[in-house]
Amino acid sequence: MKRTFYAALSFPIILSFGIVANSTPKPTPEQIRDACAEDRADRLPIPFEDLSPDEPSFREIMRLYYCKTATNSACIPTPIIPQNGAILDNSREDRADLIIWDFDWSDCPGATQYHLYVIGENARNPVIDIDTLSQSSHREISAGYIGDRNRLNWTWKVRAKINGEWGEWSEIRTFDVEPLNTDPPSRR
Repeated sequence: MKRTFYAALSFPIILSFGIVANSTPKPTPEQIRDACAEDRADRLPIPFEDLSPDEPSFREIMRLYYCKTATNSACIPTPIIPQNGAILDNSREDRADLIIWDFDWSDCPGATQYHLYVIGENARNPVIDIDTLSQSSHREISAGYIGDRNRLNWTWKVRAKINGEWGEWSEIRTFDVEPLNTDPPSRR
């Protein structure tokens, strides 16, 4: 009688795990990306038979399992301003005007930092290389100027840091800078 009792108990348990493991659909890459971006990997199918939602480290295990590989593609910011081909502000040779450049991109849920990178075609170093931005926009103000030979073919891109890891760079956008001395002198 005990033998039958143990066999009866173990058979349904094995069968139920088999059914759960085989009948649970795999999440799509989009579902994984969205869940990771919202820090809700715990809502995805449980990947291990012996993992319980009641386990204290359940959310962390789920995040590590699904989001470690999804982090880099979880959210790639979309550049908004300046658009491709835009003409941005320049100053004057007498420096009687400021350069003001505005950059804006889409928010990434869960992002703790953004990295903005802006460089001219002939430049060795970027004019903007900031990886500590906490919001999805940046205004750059400079008292310098861009010489006419360097004002064309500028590029910019941005990326987001989510769950402590930098994601992929956005698409690269291009812009030009208006000719030197276009603006009248301003009062600073």
